[in-house]
Amino acid sequence: MIELTDKYGLIAPGGMTNSVKRTTISSVNWDRQLKRRLFITDALVVILTVIAARLLRFGLDEPLESDQPVYDGLSALLAIAWLVA
Repeated sequence: MIELTDKYGLIAPGGMTNSVKRTTISSVNWDRQLKRRLFITDALVVILTVIAARLLRFGLDEPLESDQPVYDGLSALLAIAWLVA
């Protein structure tokens, strides 16, 4: 049986020192992946919600109203503010 020592001189049976290092590295990658997936999911939900709200408010068949561009601008501003926060 091979015994490895870590940087403190402690004996780790069966290469346990290496598995601890791999776990630490993969936990950092897991955290980054989770943050990225949550941001993408949040962005998709916000975009779909803004589109659904616009369609419910103005519909597809109505002609361009005077307050529609203002509503679109405010919706985009709120979506960006939500994602930045």
